Amino acid sequence: MWDAIAKREKLQPGPYEQVVSWGFGDFVFGQGFGNVSSTIKIRQAGFQECPDSEAMFAGLFERLRKMRLLPTTMFCT
Repeated sequence: MWDAIAKREKLQPGPYEQVVSWGFGDFVFGQGFGNVSSTIKIRQAGFQECPDSEAMFAGLFERLRKMRLLPTTMFCT
């Protein structure tokens, strides 16, 4: 299916498997234990900037579109 989308949208060729990190996703979403994270120590070390997640993802998706790795429009097929 991805190959058909890539061809139709004139995306850069390449296997879908190279675009994602399955091992990382399995680790993050498949933990068998609770994970409570804190940013206190990193902030105490001087890292005060707090990026807006929505803006960060919007910028990332736009970069991937310009690189022709994602379609320029959203669609359902």
